[in-house]
Amino acid sequence: MGFLRIILNQPGETLADGNFKNYLTDIAARRKENSIDWANFQNDLYKLPGVHKSILKKYEGSEMDLLESRKWLLLQLNQLNEKELDFSAIDWSGFELYENVHAKYIRNLQISNLRADRNDENDLKNMLYVQPREKYWTLEKRWLSIIREIKMEKYLFN
Repeated sequence: MGFLRIILNQPGETLADGNFKNYLTDIAARRKENSIDWANFQNDLYKLPGVHKSILKKYEGSEMDLLESRKWLLLQLNQLNEKELDFSAIDWSGFELYENVHAKYIRNLQISNLRADRNDENDLKNMLYVQPREKYWTLEKRWLSIIREIKMEKYLFN
């Protein structure tokens, strides 16, 4: 998106084709709209009635949450159905930050007043690249809070 912003802020005559700027503006608008739709979908998907929230809060679900996070990642990346998933083929230690943050994020959507934001999916996907012994830098209170809550401060760049 940063690249698009640079191009969009250029005077029209510096671009080879004036339609190119319009095309990029359309792409940026559609991406924004899609990310808002995605956040709304997640908010609806994980919105639980109060009685279900209270039951879910009582049970520590870290193993179940991690399994769901892994399943979600593989389904998204591979467009597979659940019967085709093979968790043993992946060394999950390389995805420690992502899968733990994602699992806690989904759980928080279910049991707290947290609402998905349109940039959350991109932020989570960025965490896929953070390997053990690497650092993740963010100023967003949402991610800082979750990372500290799950005791993964070793990944935070201070």
